[in-house]
Amino acid sequence: MFSSSYNFAQKFRELMKSQSLAGRRARLLAARRSAELDAGDVSALRRGLTLVELAIVILVLGVIMTIVIANLDLGIIDDAKKLQVKNAAKTLEFTMRRYEMDSAALGEGDRLGILARKNPNNPGWRPVDESLVMDPWGEEYFICLDDLSQKQICTYGADREPGGAGDAQDFFLTDKSSWPSWLSGKGPDQP
Repeated sequence: MFSSSYNFAQKFRELMKSQSLAGRRARLLAARRSAELDAGDVSALRRGLTLVELAIVILVLGVIMTIVIANLDLGIIDDAKKLQVKNAAKTLEFTMRRYEMDSAALGEGDRLGILARKNPNNPGWRPVDESLVMDPWGEEYFICLDDLSQKQICTYGADREPGGAGDAQDFFLTDKSSWPSWLSGKGPDQP
């Protein structure tokens, strides 16, 4: 170690004899590296990450991202589902009435997928987007009758079967009073 600092001091003195400051700096750095190498310090040559170190860093970042993504709030998806249903409620009732005026009446049990297809009997009919006639669970809305025998646009909910509660609750798309609490924003105890 002592000989290393002696070599450095000797080379430093030689540098000071040179004329330009930039040249002195470059020679000083070269002298320091040379002195370190003379002393057997190989770490001065190693200036980056090895492939194994890089792979470990990427693995750790992947684990951290997995943990973060797993803990994200999925309320955004629920909000999108609510928005999809509310938009469909506004649009489908109008579109169904327009279809019945232009083409033919829809009866109980008819699926609203017909609104998303071209009508060969009415070339002026402009179909709606197919995603609009689908409920959040991937089933087509259909026509049903309420207690007063009025036509309603209906869905069976997540279970796709009559009856149920929560996400599986049946409801009329065209009657907000029948909407489940997750959609209407009312808690289970609110009227």
